Amino acid sequence: MPSEVDSVDPASANAEPPVRTLTDAMWQLEVRQQLFFLWLAVAVLVASLLLRVERQGHVVVPLLRLRLPVSCAFRRLAGHDCPGCGLTRSFINLAHGHWHQAWKYNPAGPLWFGVVLAQIPYRWLQVRRLKGGQRPVAWPIANLVVWLGVAVLLGQWLWRTAEAMSVW
Repeated sequence: MPSEVDSVDPASANAEPPVRTLTDAMWQLEVRQQLFFLWLAVAVLVASLLLRVERQGHVVVPLLRLRLPVSCAFRRLAGHDCPGCGLTRSFINLAHGHWHQAWKYNPAGPLWFGVVLAQIPYRWLQVRRLKGGQRPVAWPIANLVVWLGVAVLLGQWLWRTAEAMSVW
């Protein structure tokens, strides 16, 4: 009589091993990271919908009638805008459909708004794949978009700084 060790189900012997190659701790960390960025993107977009920009350019919380302080440490220390200055106001205007105003606050805003918006389906897909035992999808173009976004941020900042200093 064959022992349990000797008896092998031929169907299970040919079955592929699970795709997941990460340890459970690494897998859980990966899922948490994907969920963090998913909820961060959702929070940024919800905040963009809830906040308003006054005519003077101040960001306000309408329900509380609270004006938010300028949050750029670079501007407070150096007295000049940083490459990201105006992104919050740009996002708020984009969320409310004011494309021209968004561009005026920061020309890189529409690109970065798109990046944040794209995080929702992308991160959701990653979480679904990880929970299904699959590897996350790697999209090499994502790195290109991020570097393009950084280049646009720096380019518009250099242009505006040069323009403010009357270099042109």
